Amino acid sequence: MPGKRIPIFQAGASAIGRDFAARIADGVFAAVPDREAALAYRGDILRRAAGHGRSRAPKVLPGLSLFLAPNRAEALDLFHATHRGADRARRFARLKLLTGMDFSDWPEDRRVTLADLPALPEGLHSQTSALLLRRMIERDRPSLDDLLERPETIGSPHWQVIGTPDDAIDAVRDWQKAGAADGFIAFPGGSVESLGLTLDAVIPALAGRRDPAEAEAGFAACFD
Repeated sequence: MPGKRIPIFQAGASAIGRDFAARIADGVFAAVPDREAALAYRGDILRRAAGHGRSRAPKVLPGLSLFLAPNRAEALDLFHATHRGADRARRFARLKLLTGMDFSDWPEDRRVTLADLPALPEGLHSQTSALLLRRMIERDRPSLDDLLERPETIGSPHWQVIGTPDDAIDAVRDWQKAGAADGFIAFPGGSVESLGLTLDAVIPALAGRRDPAEAEAGFAACFD
């Protein structure tokens, strides 16, 4: 539209990328798997923006991977069916790339700790994913199966909700209340039904509108 400026978005978690976003971006597309990581990321962007003298910091919008169904059991089945093609061998290879360790002979009943891992490999392309995974290992002491189901291992380290539309709505409101995100960029996955539940249930509820068309119009106006 005439007179309207196109918002500038940035994606990338390196120090250079964050500083670039803090200086000129209107919005930041962030890959963060949990609220703690999101709080740290957004806090860093806000500090950098203030350091550049900006009165209006960029909006931090994490990617939100949604596997939605009428109940949690169906949503979990949808998630597993969607990632069935990522066989264990490929997941083990990805895990080795991120941790520098071969877990193919790891005992299933033994928890993984940070002390079990070698030093972070130098020149790693997916350094952000590797650091996020190490932080999760230090905090949670996961099982091998837990690691093989992690977003960092399956693909990108995005915030993930596997459940009902109400679960997604509660998660978004929780992150917003905690100051972890200014919004989100949704990736409904697995089925047409999951997409429909996102558009017809989640977005209208978060926008405070009953009509999905009105909700979408409200979201489109967020940078006016």
